[in-house]
Amino acid sequence: MLAGLVEACHAAGDIASLSGGADAENIASIRVLEKNGFVRDSESSGGTVFLTRRF
Repeated sequence: MLAGLVEACHAAGDIASLSGGADAENIASIRVLEKNGFVRDSESSGGTVFLTRRF
């Protein structure tokens, strides 16, 4: 599902980036984002990891 969103946004040509976040303990969700080209940006004091996919 995420791969389809990334592909559609990339094909649109006018979207510069996508952002996502997951609880730092939710390793599976973080891995899904990373496997789809997202890169870690930061982590909040509340334990949320933020990632961005740039086109």
